[in-house]
Amino acid sequence: MYGKLIIEGELEALTGLHIGAGPSLGPTAADLPVVRDHQGRPYVPGSSLKGKWRTLLARALAQRWVVNDPGHDAEEVIRLFGAPAIEGQAARPGRLIVCDAPLLASPGDFLATEIKQEVAIDRATAEAQVRSLERVVPGSRFALRIIYTAGEAAEAGADLQNLAGAMELLTMDSLGGHGSRGSGRVAFRDMKVRLGYGDAFDDRDLAFLNNEVFRDDALNL
Repeated sequence: MYGKLIIEGELEALTGLHIGAGPSLGPTAADLPVVRDHQGRPYVPGSSLKGKWRTLLARALAQRWVVNDPGHDAEEVIRLFGAPAIEGQAARPGRLIVCDAPLLASPGDFLATEIKQEVAIDRATAEAQVRSLERVVPGSRFALRIIYTAGEAAEAGADLQNLAGAMELLTMDSLGGHGSRGSGRVAFRDMKVRLGYGDAFDDRDLAFLNNEVFRDDALNL
């Protein structure tokens, strides 16, 4: 069995979203700017999505908050996301490709961001320390594209159920930084699954994936 599925849709920021580019090294509007593409538009790196999905799925399968290093994740996690070389075992590639998600539309201006001022109070001195955080404005939408490579027929269904589960878990968590302070709540809209290559999935399989697995009501919590 061999085939590729293309899973596409939109990621919407429900609250301000901060995926950082690191501390500012030059004159910018914020101490902590967001990551941007070569045209200056904010985007969501595929690595940010993939890393968060992996962590959430690993925690769910292990039934605990603190999980092992990626080389010791559950087999279901490794199948999707891969594993580094450890203890004499070769590195294992994952079955998912998560593309960078470019900005589709924003209720803001071209920059599509806002500046959030944060204040920390030193408990000993009561001195205020102010810093500015750049966030993508709520309502901004990004184009999501995921490619899944099917190998074993018996595992493909479980893999895709786990991917959808990780996406659903993210709607109850946060993406990027400062999630405990209100940033990073997201939803997935209009997810569609189509066959990209091969005959690993027939029309009935695709209908099940579209109507039952990647359902809007489960991915928009």
